[in-house]
Amino acid sequence: MRRLASFVVASLVASLVALCALAALAALAALAACSAGTAPFTSGGDAGGLASEGVEISCDAASACSDGRLIGSVSGDMADAGLTAIGTTSSWVHVRVTEDNSDWTGHPMQLHATLTSPQGADFELHAFLDTSRTSDAGLDCAHEIGTAVHDAKGSTLDITWGDPADASANGVDDGRTVALEVRHLAGQCHAGAPWTLAVRGGP
Repeated sequence: MRRLASFVVASLVASLVALCALAALAALAALAACSAGTAPFTSGGDAGGLASEGVEISCDAASACSDGRLIGSVSGDMADAGLTAIGTTSSWVHVRVTEDNSDWTGHPMQLHATLTSPQGADFELHAFLDTSRTSDAGLDCAHEIGTAVHDAKGSTLDITWGDPADASANGVDDGRTVALEVRHLAGQCHAGAPWTLAVRGGP
């Protein structure tokens, strides 16, 4: 009788141990599955960047030409390091172009601008400047100068004014503020997907 009781107790203990082992394995499997599902989203900066890129925003300009942002100045007749600006919607950007070469021979004022569109959107670049002026009368938002060369990635623009090349200087300051319009053409605008505008002066 005692042997039978001992056998029954041993069998119950073995069954309980097996059940506990199975429960532990099931818990470990569930934990692994949960970890695998959430790991790609716990990387901090990368996850935040992807989230911000997914936020669709209006492509309309927030301000008019006269209220555009001045991003700095470049030399129109000497080499310089250039400027860079970014944005996510249609925008007006102002660049001051200075005349710095004082030689008696003419050195035309030049501005070179390249706009690169983000993936999924298409922007075009336009420049405004009244080249008929003989003095600086301030910002001009009415006279579009030149035509941007546009492709799927954006636009490039080269404009020239002031002193005639290979001739005597005109004797006046040809420094001007150029208004650049970044104009949305197609696609969606997203908070984390900016266009890039690179501007330089000089020859």
